[in-house]
Amino acid sequence: KVESLENIIEHKDILNHTQNKIREEREVIGENLETLEAQIIAYCDTTIEYDTLLPMTTTPSLKNALYGLYDSSEKIIQDMKDEIKSNYKDNELSHNGERCPYCGILRQSPSALDHFLPRGVFPEYSILSKNLVYICERCNNKAHKGSLVNDNEGKRLFLHPYTDIELETHTFVKCTLEFDELTVLPTFTISNEILSHKPDLYRIACNHMKKLKLMTIVGTRPEIIKLSEVIKKCDVYFDHVLVHTGQNYA
Repeated sequence: KVESLENIIEHKDILNHTQNKIREEREVIGENLETLEAQIIAYCDTTIEYDTLLPMTTTPSLKNALYGLYDSSEKIIQDMKDEIKSNYKDNELSHNGERCPYCGILRQSPSALDHFLPRGVFPEYSILSKNLVYICERCNNKAHKGSLVNDNEGKRLFLHPYTDIELETHTFVKCTLEFDELTVLPTFTISNEILSHKPDLYRIACNHMKKLKLMTIVGTRPEIIKLSEVIKKCDVYFDHVLVHTGQNYA
């Protein structure tokens, strides 16, 4: 409840200090503040399932006004964005801001704020700090994160770094290696530990990994190049993107 209140106050503060380009935009937002508050309370409810949230009913003028708030150059909005980025970099799990919270890859440095619930669908959350996640450019690409919220069966496609905290205490991904004379056969799976504990979260975790795909990073050292046989097996068993960095890490 406190979190909801803080977000409402923050939201109102930004709205009240934002000078929209067109007076009508400011007025149409003001006329709908009560409905906006209800939407924010719903988002910040700790018991909510994001895949059950419905977009706010809007007129074209209200949708455009809310959607455009994020692009404002006003100081109060820029300060909010900077604070989100700074807080992420200060979090020890981010490795000084070098680990993307979506793909989890170290040195895949976040470079963009993503609307967890896309503002094209949920314009009311365009400047809600809890809906803004600092992620890497690759994950923010439309081909990966995109504008979809749920899968064909209505289950959420992506894990929320701020609220899916159960994963901090449970094994997320397991890699099983099988060896023969020449190759290593890796198999990546979502841990059954999550399935037994939270079956819905397991489904979302599977969607998350499938949608964003895995990334294989290779450098130039000879011992890294020897992984070529493993990479061939990766091509067979799961979708991934091969990135040659020229760095001495993998």
